[in-house]
Amino acid sequence: MLAQPERQAQGVRHLRNALDNEPAALELMAQCYAQGIGVARNPQEAERLLVQWGEQGDGAVKLNLARRYKMGQEVPKSLGKAMSWVKRAQLAGIADALDQLYAEEWEE
Repeated sequence: MLAQPERQAQGVRHLRNALDNEPAALELMAQCYAQGIGVARNPQEAERLLVQWGEQGDGAVKLNLARRYKMGQEVPKSLGKAMSWVKRAQLAGIADALDQLYAEEWEE
């Protein structure tokens, strides 16, 4: 049986193999870099992978990235970048992306 760090490293190898064919692997790999799971923690690489994921993804992915920038989750907090990704989500067909971005705050 593999020890936890070995299992994490094995999982990272599988994710790397999937990066070119599976956009969701970009998000998972970014989380690994953001949290230092199976790889050395590298916030810049995490952000780079998330941006690549956002560029390849549909409107929902773009809105998800906008939320991450708004909250500073796995990327540096940036309202400007959040708004940029909201605009991309709108262009990708999510007309109410701005409303959705702030919906969680309004529900509290």
